[in-house]
Amino acid sequence: PKDAPMSREDRPSSGNVISLFGGPAPPAPAAPPVDAPAGPAALGTIPEPPRFSDPRQLRSRNIIRSATAQLGRRGGGTTVNLETGWAAAGVNLGELQDLLERLISGIDAAELIHRWEDEVDSLFTEAVFCWVQRVKELEMMVEDEGVRIELVTQDDHGAYTYRFDAFPGREF
Repeated sequence: PKDAPMSREDRPSSGNVISLFGGPAPPAPAAPPVDAPAGPAALGTIPEPPRFSDPRQLRSRNIIRSATAQLGRRGGGTTVNLETGWAAAGVNLGELQDLLERLISGIDAAELIHRWEDEVDSLFTEAVFCWVQRVKELEMMVEDEGVRIELVTQDDHGAYTYRFDAFPGREF
């Protein structure tokens, strides 16, 4: 019948194959293990920041909307994060430090310095701009043991300066 239950045998389905010469097919030889070439450790991926709307940015939202409408086709563009991560006045430095350190937890200080310009700088920049609203200035300096991060944010009530370090190789 159409609605009959399927077999629940523990035997693998590969045993159901029959050779052209009669009897079950011989088992396929196991492929020898291939050693993957050693390469640089993978950097972490940036998690999605939470949605957050800050009422202290209402004036800025209106200014951006008006400026965009006035520029029309003639204007250029820039991106300002007003909707995800922490508000400009409430950056959680401990969580931001942990987030950045997780991105580089698989590398050491020497590899951080070596890979800074090609990979890590842009990864850190993207993470900060995703997770922190209204970044006005961002400066990151690679040092012997980690990265010094200086961040200035601004909302409708003022500017806020944050400084902290992120170190590679920490285990989470």
